[in-house]
Amino acid sequence: MKISRRQSLVGSLFGAGAIGLRALATGLPVGFLLDPKKALAAPESSLTPQYLLLSVSANGSPLNTNCPGTYVTGLPHPTSADMAPTEISLGGQKVIAAKPWSTLSQAVLDRTAFFHYATRTIVHPDGGKVLRLFEGARKEMTVSLCAKAVQPALGCIQFQPLAFAGAIEADGRALPTLSAVGIGKTLANAPGPLEKLQQIRDRDLDRLNALFKASGTKAERDYLDKLALSQTQVRKLSTDLLQALSTIKDNGTVNQMLAACVLFKMNVAPAATMFINFGNDLHADIGYGTESSSLVSAIGAMNQFFTTILPQFGLQDQVTLSIMDVFGRVLVSDGSGRAHHGGHCAGFIIGKNVKGGVVGGLAQPSPNNFVASPLSSSTGLPDASGDVQFGELLGAYGKTLAAAVGVSSATIDDSIDKGKIVRSALVAAPNA
Repeated sequence: MKISRRQSLVGSLFGAGAIGLRALATGLPVGFLLDPKKALAAPESSLTPQYLLLSVSANGSPLNTNCPGTYVTGLPHPTSADMAPTEISLGGQKVIAAKPWSTLSQAVLDRTAFFHYATRTIVHPDGGKVLRLFEGARKEMTVSLCAKAVQPALGCIQFQPLAFAGAIEADGRALPTLSAVGIGKTLANAPGPLEKLQQIRDRDLDRLNALFKASGTKAERDYLDKLALSQTQVRKLSTDLLQALSTIKDNGTVNQMLAACVLFKMNVAPAATMFINFGNDLHADIGYGTESSSLVSAIGAMNQFFTTILPQFGLQDQVTLSIMDVFGRVLVSDGSGRAHHGGHCAGFIIGKNVKGGVVGGLAQPSPNNFVASPLSSSTGLPDASGDVQFGELLGAYGKTLAAAVGVSSATIDDSIDKGKIVRSALVAAPNA
């Protein structure tokens, strides 16, 4: 029988025997469906895992030019009213940033950590190397490392991340690039797998009820009753997912976020990459016009993500949003544009396990050059003699991101050689 591309995609997303769809339809973990007796006896993980949505780009980003920590004497910023320097609060810490950042809700800002680091490259094709933290990560890209580590605790169908942007690899293999439109068409168009959720639910629950009636204990029957979704819940879940997918009309930032969250809700994968456009080619950006409009648009998409998409799926406390670009843009400019800058880049980590604030800052090695400062991993403050020196900043960012999504300290230290976890950026110490 000839297998269509659509069938192939569904099979790859939901696993052999449609185990992912079965878990979604029943509300039961994949492990329990595969082996109810064994899964019930398995100890619970001590991790507090998060799904990771990581913006990646080989374009380079001016995110570093107008974020908290860059409003120091001598640095030029756009002068338009919608980019005016504005005071915001990050976890109780007052900082100055471009005005668009103030449009994020205080609840989001309180779990946002900005991180000043350096990729030490100005070459576009080095995006993959940056995701591997250059020599800092031993085997995997940061997103793949995080996904593989938290997959058992989340119970996702696959450990590989979903790639809506970037050339992403896992276990040494290139991952296929997905499109938001393609996901929408595959899952929402009739006859699609989401229309069959109630049938799938009834079939599996009939099988499990018969099993436990014949040879189960009261504890096992109680476990099934506690987790299993009702027919009403499954109908609503199916309707909600189908309605969300039907709104995807293009592959823009918001729709990439939406498609990723649909697949998170379906517990397909622990992580996904996508692209938030903070500005691309800015070499001839007279008056910082593109830089300004890109920031406004990017934060507008982030606002939609936090206020609409996450609540729509009940994922407000389960998804961490972050970014990792290949390089930043020069901080000193005459207003005619910004060139590549490997000495300073800025990122953010936003999630339940994150404490709002600014990690690191700027150093000025010469009158016309600013780079990322060394820092203290215990306080997160710039510190010329700190335990995270310039060459370790990228590794520290990667380690802190991994800790924020629930990767254990032991796995982080075993996987990433450079840098240290910046504990001041986390609500609680990483799991041991």
